[in-house]
Order: sequence, then C-alpha cells, then structure tokens
Amino acid sequence: MEKNLRDKLELKTNYCDDEISWCLQHIGNKNPNIRDHIVYMSFCEMLLNSRIDQRQFKMIKDYCLTHLSLENQKLSTLTKSFTALVLALMIDLDNNSHSIFYNLLSTKERKLIFQQAFTFLNFEKDIRGFDSNYGWIHTIAHGADLMYYCIQHRDFSSHDYVKIFPTILEACHQKQGFSAGEEMRLAEILVYLIKEEKISDSDVINFLRSIAWEANDDMAYFKSLNIYRLLSCLYIRLSVIKAVDNPVIRECLELLQSFEA
Repeated sequence: MEKNLRDKLELKTNYCDDEISWCLQHIGNKNPNIRDHIVYMSFCEMLLNSRIDQRQFKMIKDYCLTHLSLENQKLSTLTKSFTALVLALMIDLDNNSHSIFYNLLSTKERKLIFQQAFTFLNFEKDIRGFDSNYGWIHTIAHGADLMYYCIQHRDFSSHDYVKIFPTILEACHQKQGFSAGEEMRLAEILVYLIKEEKISDSDVINFLRSIAWEANDDMAYFKSLNIYRLLSCLYIRLSVIKAVDNPVIRECLELLQSFEA
C-alpha cells in the first residue's frame, strides 16, 4: 500500500475506499516517512485537490469523529496531532463555497469539531515539536491550525471568540518552552480575530492586562516564557497591519517590556 500511495501522489489520480481506510488507520504511524510523507500528503491530495467524492469525504469525517476524537485520552499523541490537521482541512473545505465538499458537515458535526479544537488546546500537555525518532509531532501547532480554521467558519459562534483567550493561555501553560514555532501558530489565531474585527480592541486590551508574569517555579517560568514569545509574535504581526499608535500594540509592547527573563 505504501508504494501504491507514493505512486498515486505522483500520478494525481483518485483514491479508492481501501486507500482511504489505510490512511485513516495509519494517521498516527510512528514512522515519519509514512505518517508525514505518505498519509498526511495523501489526505491533502484527496481533500485539497478533490481526489475523492462527497461520499468518501463523509467516510473520512465519520471515522475521525467516531474513532479519532481529540477528546479521547487513550489515543496516541501522534494520532491526535495529525487527526487535528485532517479536521482542519475538512472544516476549511466545508466553509469554502468553491469546494465540492462545501456544506457537507452537519451543524452538530461542526459544533463537535469546534468543541474538540478547544479541548485539544486546553488539555494537551505533550508539546514536543520535532523528535529525532518520530519526526514532526507538533501537537500545539496542529491544534492551533485547527482552531484557526474553526474560527473562520461561518457557523463558529461569535460568543465563543472570548473563550479563545483563556484557551491560548492554557496552551502556553506547559512544563517546558515551545521549541518549534508553536507560538507563531497560536498568535495567528489572535491576529485573525483582531484583523477581521471579530473581537474589539478593548477585549484584547483586557486580555493583555489580565496576564501576570510568573517565575516562582519552573512550570510558571516556562508558561510566562511561552506567553512572552506568543506576544512577541503578536506584536510583530500587528505592527504590520495596525497603526503604530494603536492601543492594542501599545499595550502589548508595555507588557513585553515588563517581562524579566
């Protein structure tokens, strides 16, 4: 099957049910050559280039939501991390009116995916970025990618935007510092909400003012360090799209300057 799928990536042909099933069963394969370069790339080809039909899209969706729930603590970190990426692809295409997969998810299924995005970022504590044996694990980054596409969906409730602030802080609350650009992916969530005016400047400022730097133990220090990196990314990105004297940018800079490494 591996050779067959490698060849298919080159040939750009449609996928059969057996190939889809194999990819779903190997979504968290420990071998990065299989997981990253065959399975995930195959899902990208299937979904982004419409190499499957609507029935097969529902087949992937049903399997992910039934057997690969991000709320299932028994699943391996790799399985949850790469399921998050596949769900990100699916929720994005469900929201894209130009896709053949537009509007294929039910309201209940969308809400379930939104809920899993929050749960994953709130509770995932394995934050390995890249591992010499397993390759890219990148749980927080992949969780951030899922949340990024969820908040852009037309069915995402505006009442849930404010829930993103504590969720991002919780994702930063780890026993060690981020190692593979996770803070950049988390920052993009806030950048989108601010740029598209989904949240007000006052909401962001109140969020920033609620942050307290902590260093009373190692875990508190790493949490503060991760938040500092996150806010650094946010400051740089907002400096490009906002006026220099914007109150959010000023507040962000003041908070960064108050951090003592």
